[in-house]
Amino acid sequence: MRTRRAVPAIVLLLASLAAPALGQEPAAAAYVDRPVSSNAVIIEGRPAPDPALLDAIQSKQGAPLKMTDVRETIMHLYSLGRFEDVRVEAAPAPDGGVSLRYIVDPIHSVTRVEFHGQLGLSEGTLRSRMVDRFGQTPPANRAADVAAALQQLYQEEGFLSASVKPGAAIIEHDPDRATLVFDVDAGAPTTIASSAIAGRPLDPAVKLQERLQIAPGQPYRPAELQKRLGDLVTAMRHRRSKRLQSATSSRRASCACCSALSRWAARRRWPRRSASPRPRSSSTSSTCSRRPAPGVRPTWSNSSPDL
Repeated sequence: MRTRRAVPAIVLLLASLAAPALGQEPAAAAYVDRPVSSNAVIIEGRPAPDPALLDAIQSKQGAPLKMTDVRETIMHLYSLGRFEDVRVEAAPAPDGGVSLRYIVDPIHSVTRVEFHGQLGLSEGTLRSRMVDRFGQTPPANRAADVAAALQQLYQEEGFLSASVKPGAAIIEHDPDRATLVFDVDAGAPTTIASSAIAGRPLDPAVKLQERLQIAPGQPYRPAELQKRLGDLVTAMRHRRSKRLQSATSSRRASCACCSALSRWAARRRWPRRSASPRPRSSSTSSTCSRRPAPGVRPTWSNSSPDL
C-alpha cells in the first residue's frame, strides 16, 4: 500500500520542480515539429561531458521537436538528484532545424565547514555542538540554524556579545561541492562583578561562593554555574536527609530507654507515690501504723526500695 501511494507523490514532486522550467515552453514551442539539430546540457556555462546526462535527453537529434519530449527531459534531469534548477533554451539552427540547450544548476553538497574570525572558543568545541545537532556536514539550507545554535553556545559560555553569521559558501567543481563558512566574532568574555548568598544556607557564604565559583572577577559561565547549583542542591538535600534520620534514630533510642526503665521499675515493684497512700494490711508488720503527716515519707521494716 505504501508503494502505490509513493509513486504518484514522486510524480507530483517532479512536476512541481519542473514547473519553473515549463514556463520556458513558449520559446521552444515556436519550433515544434522542426527537426532537432543539436542537444546540449550546460552546467554553469560549460557543456556537460557526462554521457548519462545526454542519455537523459528525450528530444533526439534529427527527430521532430515535441514538447512532451522536452518535459520528459526536464523531469529526467531532476530525477537524477544532482540539480536544483533545470530550464531549456531553443534557437534556430543554420540547417533550418532547432538547437536545444538544457541549462542546469547543480546541487553543491557540503563537504567541509570552516569557522572564520575571532573564535574565543576552540574550533573543536564549535564543531562538536554542530555535529551533535546537525551532523558532520549540514546542508547549505540549514546554515542559519547552525549559526543560531553556535551563538547559543557562546551565550552559555559567557560570551554575551558574541555574533555568529553564515558567510559566503565556497563553491568548487569537478566534483561539485561546497564549503560552509561561518563568520564569528566572540567578543570579550563576561566576568562576575559581585555576588551574594541569601537565605539560610548550611555553609558560610564565603564557602558557597568558592564552591559555586562566583567570586568577583571569576568568569561568568551560565551553563557551568547551573550545573554547580544543581550539584549543590542535591548535596544540601542529602545532608538534611541524614540529619533527619539521625534525629529520628535518637528519638527511637530515647523511647526504647524509657520503656526498658519502666519494665525494670515494674519488676522492682516501686511503691506508688501519691498524695494519700493506701494503708497497708494488718498482716504486714510496719513501724508506721497510721497515716503519716503531710510531707513525711513512710518507712517499712520488711523492705527498703533501692532509690
